[in-house]
Amino acid sequence: MLPVELIGLVSEVAPLVWRATVEITHMLPSDALNSPIAYAQRLGDLIIWNGEKGPQVIAALEGLSESQHRIEAAVTGIESAQMVMSSTLQTVQSVSMATLGLTSLTTACMFWRLKAIDTRLKRLQTQIGDVEVQLEAGQASLLDSSLNYLQAYDQRHDRDDLRFALDKARESANTYGRMTDVEIEGKMRVPVLNYRGRRFLLSLMTELHCLLAREHVQEANDRVAREKSRLQQLVASTYRQTLAKAPEVYLHPKMAQVGVTLASLTDLYQQLKLAGVLNDMELRDAAAIFEHLREPIYRQGPFSRLFLPGGKATQGFARSLRYLIACVEDVNRLQAMHLLMGEALKGAFTFADLRQRVAEWRKELATKATNPDQVFAYRFI
Repeated sequence: MLPVELIGLVSEVAPLVWRATVEITHMLPSDALNSPIAYAQRLGDLIIWNGEKGPQVIAALEGLSESQHRIEAAVTGIESAQMVMSSTLQTVQSVSMATLGLTSLTTACMFWRLKAIDTRLKRLQTQIGDVEVQLEAGQASLLDSSLNYLQAYDQRHDRDDLRFALDKARESANTYGRMTDVEIEGKMRVPVLNYRGRRFLLSLMTELHCLLAREHVQEANDRVAREKSRLQQLVASTYRQTLAKAPEVYLHPKMAQVGVTLASLTDLYQQLKLAGVLNDMELRDAAAIFEHLREPIYRQGPFSRLFLPGGKATQGFARSLRYLIACVEDVNRLQAMHLLMGEALKGAFTFADLRQRVAEWRKELATKATNPDQVFAYRFI
């Protein structure tokens, strides 16, 4: 029997995290429960127990459908998307694809994502003239070819198609990984880094798709582990160029007009720590975040950035925050996959079985959902 069970449709993460915390207490030793640093939280599309002995998977979030509109909004609409105030889960859904769950490994989903990323490139070309020159046609076609081979494999189940797809995906991941490094070490333009980083992450996800289709879970797990340093650097560089420059600004009353709240900032800081960026900070809850921001807020003089102008300036700060959210969520999506593969390596399940069970739940819940972009959760038992 597959060791998972359905929790149901969810619209907010906080109640689910609390429920997961309550349900796991009987499984943990008393010293773990009394630890001041142990608590449940979201990592990408997983709910984990983050304790002294490392993260433990409790539950998983899963998209109800493969939504082309949602993917295009998450990638191409990042400069204009409105952050939602009522739920950190809704904030994540509006600017990233973290809660797609296992659907992010489908060929159709990856094709939609690639199309959206290429639409981003067209926008960048009007802003930054040298981007097109640095992206040779041969490099850009690697990922396209990989996905074409994957699509052929889905139709014909020819192992050669899967092998060719894996080879192309690996080459693409290596190419865009290096291009991401060059941007980090060079001009460090956030929109360009976002584009190249997304290309790299999609190439890496395609590579994992191929490996998991072969049930080469250990190899896929090792592959993510080898990229850990680059993933952390991608998030850290984006953080330094956005939120870290003026964290106090994001608590200005005018930022509430674009959906920035203490709750969304708390979730973002926690995700940054999970990504390995803020290891020296204690960021358990909103109170800790406020204490972190208290000094920069109150040390400002009367002519400081605390008196944030409206209009374009407010939108500019919000845009920077959306770039950071999208980056950290996509990276932590891979971190979540790393943990999920670790669970599979324990012999609890195969990805083929898990995908089948998730597909059954998705079909069952589709008639109960109020909108196609809703998320459901299941827990590991």
